[in-house]
Amino acid sequence: SGYGGSKTYKVTADGVKPAAVALHSRSEEVADDELSDPRMEAASHVLSKHRLVPARIVYGGDWFIDEWEGTGQPDLSSEEAAKQVGSFLAKFHAVPHDWYNSWRQRLVERFALKFPDAQETGNGLDSVPLGSHVWFYTCRREWLDKMEPEKRASFFKTDIFAPQTAVGQRIVTTHGDLHPGNMILCGNDIKAIDLEFTTANWAI
Repeated sequence: SGYGGSKTYKVTADGVKPAAVALHSRSEEVADDELSDPRMEAASHVLSKHRLVPARIVYGGDWFIDEWEGTGQPDLSSEEAAKQVGSFLAKFHAVPHDWYNSWRQRLVERFALKFPDAQETGNGLDSVPLGSHVWFYTCRREWLDKMEPEKRASFFKTDIFAPQTAVGQRIVTTHGDLHPGNMILCGNDIKAIDLEFTTANWAI
């Protein structure tokens, strides 16, 4: 299950490979954003090459199918498990982030068309730093669309989460919602699922 009524089903069949797949059905409320699911598809394509997410088999717009992988969530109660997650996160951040450039530009252009007054006054998405928290909030169009113009302009200009170190200020591929429920154990490795908030952002 997921936000807004999205569903995930495990589908199995004898005598075929893979023997099980995950069928993800996106609700109309979530799939209505014409950039969201295609961006997730692009992220999946890049990340699966690095074996960091389950392999994508097919994408159909408001649904997609991944290979069913994993044996449950990682247990973060031990120091060793925490190190394993840290190692996984480092690999995730090492994935080249240029895949997101075209999606960032599309978000900028869409915002400018919908809010020309904000664009003309220098309060468009093109004024937002590459690592800003704002890019996370573009993953659900309604979050920015429903903001009052004055509050949104302030939101764009205030780097409330800006890291203070050079390491933290690196622009990297980020999952955006990495918690145990969005991680699966695959043998000795970890993989991530649910790429709804995957963007390129500050490392911290």
